[in-house]
Amino acid sequence: MHERIHTTIEREVGPQPVQDDVLCVELTGRHPHGVMPNVPQDLEERFWHVHVVNQAEPDYDLEAYRHSKSHTVEARFARELLHQMDEESDPEKRAILKEALYMGLDALTLGKVFVRETGFLAAEDEEDDNENSAD
Repeated sequence: MHERIHTTIEREVGPQPVQDDVLCVELTGRHPHGVMPNVPQDLEERFWHVHVVNQAEPDYDLEAYRHSKSHTVEARFARELLHQMDEESDPEKRAILKEALYMGLDALTLGKVFVRETGFLAAEDEEDDNENSAD
């Protein structure tokens, strides 16, 4: 997966260093749960700034959870969060519920949590940084 990301970036921007440029990368699609997609470290040396928005989602079969009759904590958790997402009309709240779903499934199935740097989470982090810098 990481090789594919690197190959795509190389194809789009070329192999030459462009140290005065800003590179914005948006990761999309699906990835195996437990593996976080990222951009190669050498890009940070080649560009003035590298900004990554991770819109890629772990490859959990959410429809299987939705229709599961299982009584495991994992299945019940997934069904409840999916139900809350279905009922929520606010897109930002739906995005938060989806992140909670993925983080919870990671915790339950892998025993650890992967924090994705999605657009909405990054925006909240920037707001927190701005509030902290005013002190």
